Amino acid sequence: MVFYVAIITFISSVIAGIVLTIIYKKVPMHLFYMLLGIHLIFLFGFIASLIIQKAPAGPGRWNYFFLAFVCSGVVFSGMLWRSEAPLPFRIYFVLFTATIAMFLFSPSMTVNFLLTTKYTTNLGPSYLITGNYYIESQSMDIGDGKIPHYKLVKKRGLFHQTIARDLDFKGTLDSVRLLDFRDRIQISLRGYSSVTTYVSTIVDSTDLDIPLTRNRQNEIEYKL
Repeated sequence: MVFYVAIITFISSVIAGIVLTIIYKKVPMHLFYMLLGIHLIFLFGFIASLIIQKAPAGPGRWNYFFLAFVCSGVVFSGMLWRSEAPLPFRIYFVLFTATIAMFLFSPSMTVNFLLTTKYTTNLGPSYLITGNYYIESQSMDIGDGKIPHYKLVKKRGLFHQTIARDLDFKGTLDSVRLLDFRDRIQISLRGYSSVTTYVSTIVDSTDLDIPLTRNRQNEIEYKL
């Protein structure tokens, strides 16, 4: 849910910025100072959140002040470029439009950046399986009591190919073991999860067989 709120907020800020750029051909200084004050409030809120937070931003610890800070900069960027404000201020706000290029390159990484200040594909733990295959957390709402789902990705430098989604290991993973690997056919995994109480630690495991290729339409799959 948080992922969709962030992506809708960012897209809305881009649209609002474009509309305001068209409407305002010249922004008076009093309006500029008002918008700058709103933007600085979000900035101070973000700085204060960094000071008082006990743990770094991550799954379940989203920094909404940073989201508001960046999105307000995007909204004001185009409109304030035509204002009578000093050139350094106008250049400062235009720099926020770089997030649009970041979003076009990778929407998921941009949303992670807006919520946590970390430009990364995955906020949770990543488990190397073999070669360049990894298991990563899929849900953006880890820590809300739900059983997290995972995805199998194949990393090629900056580009990540998602092989399978919605992998359910019946709990939060502690580790993953490779059982069998057949290139371009199937990968078999065993995921381990544990539940710790005051008196004991219960370790459970779940085996999954993940196909590495998808059947094409009208293609018959043969099973023995």
